[in-house]
Amino acid sequence: ASLTSAGQADVALNSETQALRGSVGHPDFRFIFTVAECPYRIVARRSAGIETLSDLRGKRVGTQLESSAEFFLDSMLRTAGLTAQDVTRVPFMAKTRSPISMLPEALVSGRIDAVALWEPQVQRAKVAIGADAIEFQDPAIYTEKFNLCTTQANLEQPGTRERIVAFVRALITAAQRLKVDPEAGWRLVATAAELDLDTVIGAWPYLHYPGTLATDLLDVFMRQELWIAS
Repeated sequence: ASLTSAGQADVALNSETQALRGSVGHPDFRFIFTVAECPYRIVARRSAGIETLSDLRGKRVGTQLESSAEFFLDSMLRTAGLTAQDVTRVPFMAKTRSPISMLPEALVSGRIDAVALWEPQVQRAKVAIGADAIEFQDPAIYTEKFNLCTTQANLEQPGTRERIVAFVRALITAAQRLKVDPEAGWRLVATAAELDLDTVIGAWPYLHYPGTLATDLLDVFMRQELWIAS
């Protein structure tokens, strides 16, 4: 929501899908920094008869609709000759009766057969079903670029631009520190996101903090724009 908050924020963060959608009505959006990169994962129950991606046909997959997670799900399924239309997508979303925090429980109970989402819920789901878990991912098919956005108008205001530059500089410093002292990041994320430390540590290897603007962002946008338009 902050991407289109009409001046309530100087900068905002989101995945490519939501930022691209917002840019249609706000062509002065500018993508200035990639805070994090993360290859999404599908975690499924072997006991549901799932051993390969193609086994997901007709299965119930928990995800967030019209999001980077659904784009990832569709992209992964296409590598097996399927699309998101070939599975039963079970929607989970914050501030609804089925928030994404319920995904691990839904997988354990058998309400769904697989989870396709971002961290840390995928890690929580994998831990929850233990040895029954099978995982599918391909960073080349989809790696989320979690980007910092602002507007051209903000960049043209000297005072605002100065604050944005200072903020980006701090992000670069933080990214460098995480490479040499990841434990500090674990503790901070666990506290801020109200997660247990084991979940954070388990999901951490899937996260990368490049400390710059991703060089392949345009390629990702071109693939996603077609999906969003449809």
